[in-house]
Amino acid sequence: AVVSTQSTGMSDPSTHYGGSLLALKGKDSILMISDTRLGAGQITATKDFNKIYPIDQTVFLGVCGFNPDAQYLHRLIRKYYQLCNYDTHSINSSELESKLSVSEVAKLVSYMLYSRRWSPLYVSPIIAGISDGRLGLYSMDCIGSMSSGGFAANGTAEKSLTGLSETLYREDLSDEELFEVGVQIFLNAMNRDS
Repeated sequence: AVVSTQSTGMSDPSTHYGGSLLALKGKDSILMISDTRLGAGQITATKDFNKIYPIDQTVFLGVCGFNPDAQYLHRLIRKYYQLCNYDTHSINSSELESKLSVSEVAKLVSYMLYSRRWSPLYVSPIIAGISDGRLGLYSMDCIGSMSSGGFAANGTAEKSLTGLSETLYREDLSDEELFEVGVQIFLNAMNRDS
């Protein structure tokens, strides 16, 4: 019997729509960069698709992967975030104050992904933000395994982004240096991915 190793035409759902995301932590800020293309293979549906979603004014979710799962995860995070921030003693409950730190939001997302481990969402989110003057940057896989560090990358150019980040990134970059290094890493990785 001959076993074929050729593809059966099925592609990896986490890379079906393409896209890449990079997050870098500097001295006083965090930079998140993503491309805005939405498509499959050589087909481009739009060039104006956002992969970075605000959770509140200081916490952001960056996600590449299977687009319907990414949108579902964003709605789910917003719902639970608002429930966690709901203040029953407030007269004006429509105004939410940020009570969850970046690490708490990351733990919430990790729990949500792990709870779906038997039927995972095909996404690898990055949570970044600032709370209590401290920067937080967390990346996860599709079942919620979390890591924290100075940079995180996901998407179709993840290998190139990670390799270039390991080479060019250093801790405590100023805002200008962080922007310069981030753009240089992202553009070079995109050239290699295309």
